[in-house]
Amino acid sequence: MKRFLIKPLIITGAFCVSTSIALAQDSWRWDSSNRLLNPSQIEVVPPCSPQIYDIDDDLDFDLIIGQGDGTISLYLNNGFPGNPEWTRDTSFFAGFDYDFAAVPTLQDIDDDDSLELVVSFKFDRMPVDSIRAFRNRGTINDPAWQEVFGYFDIYSDLYPSVTDQKFDDWDSDGDLDMLARCWLDTMYLFFRNIGSQGNPDWSFDSTMSAHFRFDVGPCGYEGFEVADLTSDGALDMIMAGIVCDGPDMINIFINQGTNQTPQFPYYSDFILLPGSGFFNTAITGGDIDGDDDFDLISGGSFPLISYYSNNGNPASPLFSGQGDLNMGPFFINWSRDFAFLDRDFDGDFDFISLYTYVMLPSPRYFMAWAAFDNVGTFEQPQFISASWLRDYLLPVLETGLSCGDINGDTWPDVAWGIGEYVTTQINRPDSVFRQDDSIFAEINALGEYQHPELVDLDQDGFLDLVVLDLNTQTLTAFENTGTATDPSWALGPQLISGLNLSASYANACDMDGNGLPDFILKVGNTLGAYLNIGVVGQPTFAHAPQVLSDLQGLQASYFDVADLDGDGDYDIIVNNDGAFTFVENQSVVGIYSEESRPVFVSTIINYPNPFNAETRISFSLVRTGHAEVTVFDITGKLVADLYNRRANAGIHSVSWNGSSNAGQSVSSGVYFCRLKIDGKDGTLGKMILLR
Repeated sequence: MKRFLIKPLIITGAFCVSTSIALAQDSWRWDSSNRLLNPSQIEVVPPCSPQIYDIDDDLDFDLIIGQGDGTISLYLNNGFPGNPEWTRDTSFFAGFDYDFAAVPTLQDIDDDDSLELVVSFKFDRMPVDSIRAFRNRGTINDPAWQEVFGYFDIYSDLYPSVTDQKFDDWDSDGDLDMLARCWLDTMYLFFRNIGSQGNPDWSFDSTMSAHFRFDVGPCGYEGFEVADLTSDGALDMIMAGIVCDGPDMINIFINQGTNQTPQFPYYSDFILLPGSGFFNTAITGGDIDGDDDFDLISGGSFPLISYYSNNGNPASPLFSGQGDLNMGPFFINWSRDFAFLDRDFDGDFDFISLYTYVMLPSPRYFMAWAAFDNVGTFEQPQFISASWLRDYLLPVLETGLSCGDINGDTWPDVAWGIGEYVTTQINRPDSVFRQDDSIFAEINALGEYQHPELVDLDQDGFLDLVVLDLNTQTLTAFENTGTATDPSWALGPQLISGLNLSASYANACDMDGNGLPDFILKVGNTLGAYLNIGVVGQPTFAHAPQVLSDLQGLQASYFDVADLDGDGDYDIIVNNDGAFTFVENQSVVGIYSEESRPVFVSTIINYPNPFNAETRISFSLVRTGHAEVTVFDITGKLVADLYNRRANAGIHSVSWNGSSNAGQSVSSGVYFCRLKIDGKDGTLGKMILLR
């Protein structure tokens, strides 16, 4: 829960003037649990192999995950059918830690009323698996696993390269037979149980194995599941086949025969494209949403698990093509730099990213744009793919993104760097963005630059630019000496005085809520904060290690800052290998509005103050809104309207020369500048005019 500081009010005439309060050095708090971008709180290490089983016997499915690092995780379901709530249990599978890619199967395979755990795993990331079995001699709350020897000796001797095994009573004799996948021979092996209760004995059955031949592409099979999808009593097959020139496909084969003599079509009856990865796709399922049909879950080479709800009926299954829900972090495969912007002016943040795109079968790598509209809420953002950025195929080069109104039309544009130059994507509200190379042509003529960041450093109302100079490997600032609609650029080293110029790139925001632009820099693979200790128009920065002291050790390949949860302060969003983490700002910052929600602005300030000829009034927004800046005298009479338009998130400024709306010079005295956002009073600033 965030804490918001209620700023004391000074009553002067008809006004309540809020005074600026700096954050105490020990008041910075951050939470990296990723609640917004991983609401399931499920952690996945790819390639993963999920299984569902009602471990705690509470009539819902719990989730077991064989992790890519060889460990096994358990998430107990404390919710309801169709609305699971996951809680991690760290003790149930404690001690299971193999070399790579554990594939667990939990089941009472010997019919003795105790659970067995069958684990196949790889050594040294090679495609040769080993299989081991364990029996729980303890309880659900206090498991005691003992290895069971001899179960799979013939199995391992005949086919050492096996992974994935499913236990079902195919021959209807009251015990569990075993179907396994052979990795090297791209085939399925059937082992008939010829043992007795409590003493299974599996014998390879070549005749039965011959029934399990499928066309799933020339590159082999992946994970599989067995279930009666059509409620006809015959077990069907769900499996993942590797497609050599694209992502895996989940193939569904309906059994037209019986369990004793199965008859599967050579070609699949249904195909799904899993959202969980390209390779090592694992399949599991059950009636997860409580509607009496079979739903699917898949895992793979991405750090997430995809859930597919069966929207058909028990006799005719129907699955959505890309999955209804992903459990794990928000993820974009091979994503690089990214940025948040309110593209459609609906008050929340949309999302863009550049990502690497591979064209197979002979690998050729390109970069492309990914755009996402936010159709969720501040409490739970939900990003869906959008098409308002043209999907170019670009060469794979170092990239950088920043957003702001570059051409003065109030709509957020994109500054981006690719390779050795910076350019723009101009926002056209009724169409896709349009690339414009002319805006930064002056800068590109001077050298080679990367990682652009748009920010009004001198607070003159026009966006300046901070870039990485590729020749000197230092941060460089360019001052916009033109206008908002016709920018012109000049080197401005004075604008970044005090920054660590050896940083690889920078993101600007008003971290401490004082109306001045601050920076978070990436140095190496870690982040550092620099607060602005200067005045309006004259920035000076100082390293502030206390700001990010909670985040020691946080790694960030790419990052951005945005008020993603809409609570009035800046959060940090980190991208590592395409997996996104929301680092929530829980610091003491902000003020309460009359609705007990934070006002989404920082304190409005002006400089110089007192002033004679002119003063510059600066304010910042953490998200897009309609901003109004007005000046009143000590009696509450309106003197001047200075600013009245929609403004993007960021720092803004406007000048006042001591004149009224009628163009007349006003007398010396005390005046107040008032900021309103979306028609609601934000805060007031006190100004002293000396003639």
